Amino acid sequence: MTQPMTFAAAGSLRDAFLEALDAGRDADAAALAHYLTGCTTPLPSVTCAERGLPPGSTYAAAARDLAERTAGAR
Repeated sequence: MTQPMTFAAAGSLRDAFLEALDAGRDADAAALAHYLTGCTTPLPSVTCAERGLPPGSTYAAAARDLAERTAGAR
């Protein structure tokens, strides 16, 4: 079994993702989420609460959650 690639994404990418989420631009956030699926950096606690994610969730968890939500909305 291969391990998924994990990394800390660039701050500018993380910031753009959060800005899109905060602005309700899920399509823009989803386009960026592809680049964050392995990011192990923790999300801000406020974002976790707003997105219904457990405290300490990572950008990767938010990216996967957004992908699931947008796939279900189609």
